[in-house]
Amino acid sequence: MMTPNQPELSQEIYHRIYRLFKKNTDAKLIATAVNLPIKMVQNIVSRFAHTHPPSAARETVAISYLDILVMARGRYAVIELSGSMTADQHEVMEREFAKILQLSYKALALRMTDTAALDEKGISALLAFADQCRQKGIYVAILDPGLSVEPVICESELDAKLPVFGTETVFEKNAFTTVSERHKKK
Repeated sequence: MMTPNQPELSQEIYHRIYRLFKKNTDAKLIATAVNLPIKMVQNIVSRFAHTHPPSAARETVAISYLDILVMARGRYAVIELSGSMTADQHEVMEREFAKILQLSYKALALRMTDTAALDEKGISALLAFADQCRQKGIYVAILDPGLSVEPVICESELDAKLPVFGTETVFEKNAFTTVSERHKKK
């Protein structure tokens, strides 16, 4: 129940907070991801903790969603892509990728560890985003793709158009290697 001075939140926001809560994401990161005050998110998370303790695991119905969380790492950012990168999430991808392009990072790692599904629309959104990044001089690569999307990345030959790395360390090394150093390695 919301108090009179707090705005009513949409069910989508509650679902997003809940999904991040279930992944043991820190309340401060959740607040940043959903663009809400930390106190409000802490209150919601504490209610979830009381009503959904970890031992009371329930079977949930699969709902298509996409959470995109930006984690700054200094010169670069890791973009956490959790959920489905499919046609039904195309608008979310376009909107969130447009926001990310406004940030000022030299490199972006698209962590796809928790990406559950990837289809043609998701691939085209990734390629369009990568092209826009390159036009702005931003290095972009896929980081640690999950088992459910790795075969799709290979079959679609997305890995030939967008570098794929297993760890942040390798990504960072490649992202900040000069072009002349890359040619010397070949």
